[in-house]
Amino acid sequence: MEIFLNGRIGGIPHVNFENVHGIVINFRKRIKQNFLPVNLGKDVEIITIFLCLNGDITKFYESTGVYNIKYLKKNKKILIDLCIDESVWIGNESENEIIFLNNLKKLLLESADKIAMKFQKNKLDFDKKIFQNVIENNFKLGE
Repeated sequence: MEIFLNGRIGGIPHVNFENVHGIVINFRKRIKQNFLPVNLGKDVEIITIFLCLNGDITKFYESTGVYNIKYLKKNKKILIDLCIDESVWIGNESENEIIFLNNLKKLLLESADKIAMKFQKNKLDFDKKIFQNVIENNFKLGE
């Protein structure tokens, strides 16, 4: 199974996003590798996650959260929009990394619940527990 994590990073003056950008890149590599051997069900082949961080980009969303989960039946693809808005950041870079990772983990696990509800409603096959386990393991590897 393929998974893609695309980061859309806006800017705010008091936060240096170079560290967060590096974390996104490393996490993307890990998550991609760890999802390859996974089967989440016969109706899922690809998951694409759009992660919006700060600035003008996050103005499309009310606050930090999971938005716009879509399913493209033709190519068995799930699209997920995640947003971490500028209100969560503080000036300390190491604390910003922790804040970012905690928010990302929470949002990915929350997205599993929303995908499962949507799939159950439409009688589609999605293994929420496997998705959550892979996400949890990715964060354990990063600790």
